[in-house]
Amino acid sequence: FLGRPDIARVIFRPAQSPEARMTMLLTGEADALEGIIPPLSNLERLADHNELRLLTVPGNIVGYLLFNQRSPDDLGRPHPILGDARVRHAITLGLNRKAITRSLYGDYGDVPIGPTPQILWIRGLAGPAETQDTARARQLLREAGWHDPDSDGVLDRDGRPLVLTLNIPATSASRRQMGLEIQEQLRALDIRVELSVLDIPVFIERRNAGRFDMEIAAAGMDPTPSGLRNSWSCQSIGVPNANVGGYCDPRVDSLMALALTSTADPASLWKAVLEQIRDDAPAAFLYAPSKVIAVHRRFRGVSLRPGSPWIALHRWSVAP
Repeated sequence: FLGRPDIARVIFRPAQSPEARMTMLLTGEADALEGIIPPLSNLERLADHNELRLLTVPGNIVGYLLFNQRSPDDLGRPHPILGDARVRHAITLGLNRKAITRSLYGDYGDVPIGPTPQILWIRGLAGPAETQDTARARQLLREAGWHDPDSDGVLDRDGRPLVLTLNIPATSASRRQMGLEIQEQLRALDIRVELSVLDIPVFIERRNAGRFDMEIAAAGMDPTPSGLRNSWSCQSIGVPNANVGGYCDPRVDSLMALALTSTADPASLWKAVLEQIRDDAPAAFLYAPSKVIAVHRRFRGVSLRPGSPWIALHRWSVAP
C-alpha cells in the first residue's frame, strides 16, 4: 500500500562481536551499522572513510548504577547500607556522571534525570541532572552515621565498613570501564567498591535473585512514559529482569497511575514522578545516548526513526 520500494532486497547480517560488525562496515561487507559508539575510537576509524556518513536519532537507552535496596542475604529486610536513601543519594552526588558519560559517548550522550532516555518527551520536565557535589555527599554520609574513626580510608558505622560490590557483565568492555571510574571516584568519599566481573549467566542469575549490592545496568525503554512502570514501580518487584533492585515508593506508583489516566495535560504529574525518583535515588542515572548510525553515501532518501532506525527502509534508494 506504500508502493514498491526502490531497494528490492535487504540483508541483515549477524556478527559475533561489536568489532566484527565494525570490520564488516569498514571493509564494505555492510552498508549501514547501528551502534557505532562506544567505543569512541570507532569515530576515528570512520574518519578515513569518506564513503560513510554518520547520522543520529534520539536513543531509547538509559544506563545507570543500580542500588539493591534489599539485603542480598534476606530479601525481606532492607539492605544494611543501601537501604538508606541518604547513602544512595550521596553515592550519586559523589560521581562525576558527566565525565563518565563523555568518556563513553563523547558529544553523543548526556546525563538523564531519572530513567528517561532521549526518546521520552518527559525527560526535561524536572530540570537538569544534579552535578557532582562531594561536600554534600560527605554531609549526607555523616548524617547517615558513617565516619572513619580509625583513619583507614574507609567509612564505618557500628563496626561495619562501607564496602560495596559492583557486579559487571564480562561481555561489556564499556561497563568495565565505567566500573573502574566509579570505583575511583567513590574512593574519594572513603567508600570502597569491589568490582565483580561475571559471566552473563551468573550476572543474570544474581540480579534476578537479588544477590548483589550494585550493578551497572542499561535498559531499552518504550517510547511512552508508561514504560517506567516496568522497572520503577512496586508492582514490578520480583519480575525477572525488571525491578530487581526492589525500589518501591507508593507515591510514585500513584502519580504514574494518575498521569496515565488523566484527561488533562499530565506534564506536572510526570514532573513530580521524576522529582520523587530523584529524591529516592534508586539508582545513579549515568547516561542517555543518541543512536549513532553509519550509512553508505550511495543511499538516498535515508530516513531514520528513533524507535526503529530501519523501519523506513522502503523510502531509501540507491544512487544510479
